Amino acid sequence: MAIWLPILAVLLLVGSFMWLKPSPRDQFLAKLRSRALAQGFSLGSLRVPDTSAHGRVNQRFQIVTLYQLPVQLSASSGGHFTVLRTTGEAGAYLPDGWAWDQRDGLNESQYQHLKNILTALPVSIQLISLSAGSIGLSWDESDPELSFERLKRVLTDIAQVAQQRLVGSA
Repeated sequence: MAIWLPILAVLLLVGSFMWLKPSPRDQFLAKLRSRALAQGFSLGSLRVPDTSAHGRVNQRFQIVTLYQLPVQLSASSGGHFTVLRTTGEAGAYLPDGWAWDQRDGLNESQYQHLKNILTALPVSIQLISLSAGSIGLSWDESDPELSFERLKRVLTDIAQVAQQRLVGSA
């Protein structure tokens, strides 16, 4: 019986250290996000409505990780918006499967270009957000098909749509 006490103490000590070790998923996300930072992305988070059927019925919210790039928009170039993938009804001017969380100051031409871009996006991109200082997206980080170069192209295309009003008015 006396031998079990030291064994139990060692097991308790080892077990508590095992809880401190990051899981394989946490290690994967840390490496991925470090590569994103090296590629020029900044990381942030955003609280958005849960657009799943359960989330809509129960008015739930979720916090998503945003991969952002800086963007310089002038006051005359339009507004800001956040669009989310949804299993419910599409938002006005959006393709099926997308809904607005917020939108402000976009013109008809910008809506059409945005719709075309959203239609072509892979399913793993879940959210796109444009604000005065940055443009970002949230995606399924385990999707091997998406590269940081592809994410940058998507964000650059959408930033160009936001700048469209400047080009049209010049």
